[in-house]
Amino acid sequence: MHEATIVDAMMEQLSEIVRREGAQTIRSVEVVVGALSGVYPEALRAAFEAAQPGTVAEHATLSLRVEPARWRCTDCGAEGTTEEWPILCERCAGARVDVSGGRELLIAAVELFDTDSTVSASETNHV
Repeated sequence: MHEATIVDAMMEQLSEIVRREGAQTIRSVEVVVGALSGVYPEALRAAFEAAQPGTVAEHATLSLRVEPARWRCTDCGAEGTTEEWPILCERCAGARVDVSGGRELLIAAVELFDTDSTVSASETNHV
């Protein structure tokens, strides 16, 4: 389960955010998971919950947002979104599509517990 390794890196980043902002703990974390990232959201959640005790995120809530892949068919020009692979054009059933997005895995927002501060997408951290 590579999600545990991902969460280890995430906990390091969260600790750095807490240190940098002068906070003590984290209230909530929002993570964006691309549908084609290879990360299973529920496995990520389970790994996060298992790693929480004794960390700055011990009592934090985790919000996961799955970001679909966006595609454009190079044969007919149709566009769409999907959360599945392989991607076939919905209009012409062609397999020649340009894909954008859907591969990301990042911390989108962190709400710190003992301040009114929220670290948001402008300070996004890729996991």
